[in-house]
Amino acid sequence: DPDSSTLELVFDTPGSKFSRKIAVLLERTIQPQLKFAAIVTSPWKKAAGKFYVVDTANEYSLNALLQNDQEEYSARLGAKKSGSASHQTYTPILEYKTPEGVHPLSGGHTEQGYGVTGSVVIDKSDSTRKYTLKSVSVKTPKGTLTVDGTLVQEKDLISNDLKWKHEDNEIHTKSKLQRLGPSGFSVEVGAKVSKFPNAGFAVKWDYHRDTNKLDNSLIVTHGQDLNSETARVTLIQSARYRLENVRNFEFETKNKVTYPLIGLVVKVDAAASPSAVSYDVEGGYDKYKFGSELDAKCKGNGNFEIEFELEALGESLEFDAKRTVISKDKSKLEAVLELKPGGKYQLVTDLTHIFKQNDVNLQVDALLKLAGRPEDIKGSTAVIVNKELLELFAKLSSGSNEYLDIDWKLNRAVGKPSGDIKVFLKGLVEANAQYKYVSGKGSATLNIDLPKQGRKIKGTGDLAVTGSNHVASVDLYWDADKDSKKSLHFETNSDITKNSLDSKNSLVVLQQKTTLNVKGTLKGKLMDGHLVGQADLTLPKSRQLTVKLDRTLHLSRGSVELDGKLELVAKENAASSGNLLSLETKIKAEEANQLLDSLVRIALKTSQGKDLSASVVVKNTPQREQRLLEASTQVESSYFKTLTAQVSAEVSQTHITYKGHAAQGPETALDVSGRFDRGHDGKVLLRVDNTFALAFGLDNTIQITLPLEKIKTLKLTTSVNVDADNNNAVLKTDNALTLNGAETYKFGGEANRQKEKGTAKIVLILPKEQPRTLSTSWHVNDENGETFHSDSTTCAGLCSETFHSDSTICTGLCSETFHSDSTICAGLCSETFHSDSTICTGFVARHSILTVQHALVSVARHSILTVQYALVFVVRHSILTVQYALVFVARHSILTGQHALVFVVRHSILTVQYALVFVARHSILTVQHALVSVARHSILTVQYALVFVARHSILTVQYALVFDSETFHSDSTICAGLCSEKFHSDSTICAGICSETFHSDSTICAGLCSETFHSDSTICAGLCKVYKRGGSASLQWAGNQNAEITVEALVPKDRSGLEVRLTANTPKLGNVELTLQNKQCSTTETDYLGLVPCSRSFFTCSSTQIQALTAA
Repeated sequence: DPDSSTLELVFDTPGSKFSRKIAVLLERTIQPQLKFAAIVTSPWKKAAGKFYVVDTANEYSLNALLQNDQEEYSARLGAKKSGSASHQTYTPILEYKTPEGVHPLSGGHTEQGYGVTGSVVIDKSDSTRKYTLKSVSVKTPKGTLTVDGTLVQEKDLISNDLKWKHEDNEIHTKSKLQRLGPSGFSVEVGAKVSKFPNAGFAVKWDYHRDTNKLDNSLIVTHGQDLNSETARVTLIQSARYRLENVRNFEFETKNKVTYPLIGLVVKVDAAASPSAVSYDVEGGYDKYKFGSELDAKCKGNGNFEIEFELEALGESLEFDAKRTVISKDKSKLEAVLELKPGGKYQLVTDLTHIFKQNDVNLQVDALLKLAGRPEDIKGSTAVIVNKELLELFAKLSSGSNEYLDIDWKLNRAVGKPSGDIKVFLKGLVEANAQYKYVSGKGSATLNIDLPKQGRKIKGTGDLAVTGSNHVASVDLYWDADKDSKKSLHFETNSDITKNSLDSKNSLVVLQQKTTLNVKGTLKGKLMDGHLVGQADLTLPKSRQLTVKLDRTLHLSRGSVELDGKLELVAKENAASSGNLLSLETKIKAEEANQLLDSLVRIALKTSQGKDLSASVVVKNTPQREQRLLEASTQVESSYFKTLTAQVSAEVSQTHITYKGHAAQGPETALDVSGRFDRGHDGKVLLRVDNTFALAFGLDNTIQITLPLEKIKTLKLTTSVNVDADNNNAVLKTDNALTLNGAETYKFGGEANRQKEKGTAKIVLILPKEQPRTLSTSWHVNDENGETFHSDSTTCAGLCSETFHSDSTICTGLCSETFHSDSTICAGLCSETFHSDSTICTGFVARHSILTVQHALVSVARHSILTVQYALVFVVRHSILTVQYALVFVARHSILTGQHALVFVVRHSILTVQYALVFVARHSILTVQHALVSVARHSILTVQYALVFVARHSILTVQYALVFDSETFHSDSTICAGLCSEKFHSDSTICAGICSETFHSDSTICAGLCSETFHSDSTICAGLCKVYKRGGSASLQWAGNQNAEITVEALVPKDRSGLEVRLTANTPKLGNVELTLQNKQCSTTETDYLGLVPCSRSFFTCSSTQIQALTAA
């Protein structure tokens, strides 16, 4: 029920000698009456609280109730109604109740100086409500507050005119709230205080919003004169806007705030569009003024204008900027800044911008005028690039004074390039340089003068090219006039051909000489040929470094072959032996054949006779359907023992086997071997769309030999197998660690995940100890449908021949083969049927209205069975064994198996089938109704009633009442009347019990599971659906020591509640259970036979209670 909900929390200690059960029940109801309730029950105290609203033709009140054991407290606040519907008078209600009695505070009554008097008259018309308050007074020890006046409510208007009087002070308030169209309103609020005239105020607020338009006005007046023009604060706002996209929009806003009493003025106007933006801001307080304006416009084609003004405290700033496009290649930029006080500053710039292929000319000519300076500042800069000339220059001057002059020119004439550069920075640098090249000869000069440092730098250079011979020299003096030794001299003489190089080079710095000679020859091409070379470097103190290279390389698409050797020799002088570092590489690879054969060797030999060498060999050899990978390395040195390592692997489509060995001397070794299986045709992971499959296996062994006293050998074996996809996953692993061949530690586990459940297990075995085991499981049951039934029948088979264990069909309900005593339907009320020879009329007289307890006795007496047999009878006629009945009720009633036993014991006259329909139809009849229906209306033998309810439990209470009608009961009624037309409300005869006309929804027995049967139009496949989450874990150690914990959460398909159960069992604590339930149910509480309403029918049971019930 969406209008009602409950939440119950229960804490208990099952099996305790003393009751410690504490229950908290919270209830909420919205319809037909708003109500909140809370009940706390414990062995020591019971407390309850309730809040509810009374809304009747004569009263409207708010009520609160509090119970503390036997004491009760309540409060009532509201009003009594009198008069007609168009003219009603309300008088107040205010009272409270304590265990000492009722204390009224209205109608002239007072309690300790408190009371309420007066009345409220409400006049109603089609569109108007008028409320008149007549001397409504509230009396307190601090005085009496009286209210007179009116409140008016119309369609778009609410107003009031009230006078509030407290002792000798009176306040007069007026207000009006009016709606102006769908998006506008007007508000007026005012008040005058007789005792404090200057505290009066009036507020008027008008607001209107329309498409692309907004207007807002707020006026606040204060003081004695509420019409004053000076003692008022005014806010006026407006906005106009249109937005289509970022290139087409308009926005304008105007805002103004004034307060003449203190001389306050604030104005903010703004506007924006894709081509313009502006604002106008003004502010003033007393004699202080502030203002700012901005107007910026884009006129297209790159033209723009900007005007900006700022004024504050008598000072101002104005800035104007303007760009004018004169032609395609020229434009003009002007900017003016004027400060008051401060003067005027002006910048005028002429721009030239030519961008063409092989013709670029960027030039800027600027003129700057500064306030207080008679001479203008001029500046220019340019970049010129064309086929014959490259020039960069920059100049800056003022009047006749030149401050900066930089000019670089490069003549790009073919065959005779030349150029010069000039740099002048007044008082800092004067420099010039020239160079030229003609007919294989070139020269260059450089002169730099640094006046502040008193230094001159000079340089010369020469170049001569004859055939393949290139000769060049460079001289640089960085203190030419004072010290000629501060110099640098570089000289080179090189013979350069297509396949050879012979170069001799020398560099002298401060009389220190360094030489570098390089020789080399190439046969073939650089990537496909033989290269031999040598380089000799001699440093100033005779240290020598020699590098030799001998390399053969053949590189083509899909293959590579390399054979190379590199040597590096470092000597202190020409006579010493030196240190030698060598690197040798041999590689042969073919991509098509997946062939690889490689060798890398590196060696170091020092001048003291020490050495170190390392080699690595890697091979990949194809072998039919697999390939062999091999790798080995060896490190030899005069510093430590030789280290060797080898590894190999056979790689096929489905698996990889490998082994490896490493050793350093006879006492230290490492051995590895194993196999890796790839599960899906050579692929560990397969992914197609949103599905995947993962499968692999690994068996690995590692053995280590160490030169240690306590640990000489260590062996680790590992086995892992994984097989998983979207719905299922299996993981298994076994691991063992053995020390010195004696002590073994084992660790293993397995995990199994399915779509709706899973398990996991971990086992640890230590030497000389019992295994330790941790087991866990979990389950998810969201869509538990037709496959639920233990007899493997589907829901559609509830009425089929294969469902019934006695192979009777639905139409055999009244046949001779149905009854175990072979009596026919007509004999149900015969004298021979009953063991006590009572007739039907006597049965009705004696047993027509029985309590549930008497009903059980009735079952026992008239079935000639004990109560215990009666329970078996219920199970037998429900065509299920006791075990199945418990499971069936537990799952279909959303209760655990433990609760199911209590469910059957307490409600044994309710059959399993009815429980199923009870859940399926969402409890149209509560359990209490069902018990009363059977107990009060069993006009047939109890056995027949049970079967009748079981087979046709779609009957409602309305049908059951017909059984007890006057037309049926009479002492002269014979058994033949049982099947008369007067018996059945739908005028059907006994033969129609299973016919289509019997059922209120005109369905046949086979339709009990059809879609039309269920009130919510769900099919039978939904009867068993419940959202379920849960899991369990157990830990076992020391042989028989173990602990278990289970958690499960259940949510019905309609999500009408929640149940969480936690069960734990440990050697020290024993069994511990905790159940939390929250269920929403109907607000209608049944009172049949004094049974508890459904909202309070939740309970918890410990395992000891279940064992006691089972034994009984």
